[in-house]
Amino acid sequence: MDFNNTIQPLLNNLDVVNVEETKDQTIIDFNNPLCNHKERVVITHLNGNGKIDEILYIPAYHKVGEMYTKEEYEMEDLEELFLWIELPMIGINP
Repeated sequence: MDFNNTIQPLLNNLDVVNVEETKDQTIIDFNNPLCNHKERVVITHLNGNGKIDEILYIPAYHKVGEMYTKEEYEMEDLEELFLWIELPMIGINP
């Protein structure tokens, strides 16, 4: 997994609200179209080499007036993430 086949497809397929990037992480906040909650994906890419080391999915991340982290799940790959988000993997080649 790397930026081109992991992060870019997410940005293209999700209703992205915010993206924060650091040297080691990309944090994507998005609106889940099925439940209309703001949710979060944290992608860790250590050493700045473009290789994805970890994908965390944080469902139901935002409630009106407050931010919270209820649960987080480590995803094996993009396919598993999209199954959890319940979105079709349109145009994604993991």
